[in-house]
Amino acid sequence: MMKATPKFDKEFKKWVIDIETEDGEVIPVGHTIEESIGLFEISKWDTKEQAEKWIKARPEKFYI
Repeated sequence: MMKATPKFDKEFKKWVIDIETEDGEVIPVGHTIEESIGLFEISKWDTKEQAEKWIKARPEKFYI
């Protein structure tokens, strides 16, 4: 399992989730828009509660 941390991003003015991998690398939650050029979009939530709900919906993968 990996640690997931919701945090408020001042630039986006939204909540984002950082995932700490088992190797200690911190990566944001997001999705690939265009794989051929490596374009990636960070997922954003309006509230901390929404971000926590996303994490809690995946208890086999993440914990807060």
